[in-house]
Amino acid sequence: MQKSLFIILLFVGVLSCTSDDELLEYYVNSFEPQLSLSGYVTTDSIYACLTQTQKREFRSIYDPEIYTETITDTTATVVIYEDGKFFCRLKPKSYTVNKYVGGINRIEEKKYYTAYKMVSPGRTYAIKIEHNTFGAIEASTQLPLVAKVLMDTLSVLKDVFLIYDSSDGDATDGIDTAIWLTNFYLTISDIPSMSNYFMIHEMGYTHSNELEKYRNTPWSRFELNEVILESQVLTSYGSRMQKYLFSDKYFEDKDYSLCFYHCKDESDSIKYDMYYYSEDYYKYNLSVAAYQLAIRNPFSKPVLIHSNTSNDIGIWGAYIKETFSNN
Repeated sequence: MQKSLFIILLFVGVLSCTSDDELLEYYVNSFEPQLSLSGYVTTDSIYACLTQTQKREFRSIYDPEIYTETITDTTATVVIYEDGKFFCRLKPKSYTVNKYVGGINRIEEKKYYTAYKMVSPGRTYAIKIEHNTFGAIEASTQLPLVAKVLMDTLSVLKDVFLIYDSSDGDATDGIDTAIWLTNFYLTISDIPSMSNYFMIHEMGYTHSNELEKYRNTPWSRFELNEVILESQVLTSYGSRMQKYLFSDKYFEDKDYSLCFYHCKDESDSIKYDMYYYSEDYYKYNLSVAAYQLAIRNPFSKPVLIHSNTSNDIGIWGAYIKETFSNN
């Protein structure tokens, strides 16, 4: 009788929990919880996000699927040092994200630290974090120097054969036409006697003619040189824009020209962002690129994401960004 009464009370207790809340939340610990740092220093600001390796999980009473939420933390003290001297203290901030999960709308709060302050290329910036539960985390990075980059464009009218999807959705047709082919050159003057790391992000363009209707028209093509052939590509999922990661090992202490081919009118706006990375930030993004390739192949070897924090679970990097456009 006592056993039956206990089962009934337990069943009522579960029903009372689910009737008040549409999502049941709980934590799963398969390993010891730790605090992960993801942060960077850039020209006029510093950013840091502290994430618990433990995730909060949700199971909707309307949906058997399990949903996870990353737990971001702003209960630590975060201090920045420039070349060993106190520079600033980062302030906690937050924003909300509206997500539709388990049949209901859920608002998640994302927390981070930031400071808006000018920093100087060539200097070392250290971060020191003190957390009551997870202890101390330290890391340092050097803001890279900026290489001299010259931009040039050349547009020529050429006869080409364009391939595009026909209106019936099945057949693929082609058309002979004359279009503008634009070469977009970026010539990098390498900084001597030091390793340099780069990332080029294709930002897109503004179209001004009827080529927009040819959906298979090439977006852009790199000149086939050893830098691009050896570079790692970070794909921006959901778009045709890509990020190309490379170092100066093929053109150390020399000038080197990269060329993009575009099937675009000479009046179109073409835009690229050039990032100058610190060594650790470059290695981190390189490992992310390798990870993206590995997850597509179930037989790939595990990829370790590069870390430079004192607890070996996070990244503290630096970069400077320049934007190049033909108009």
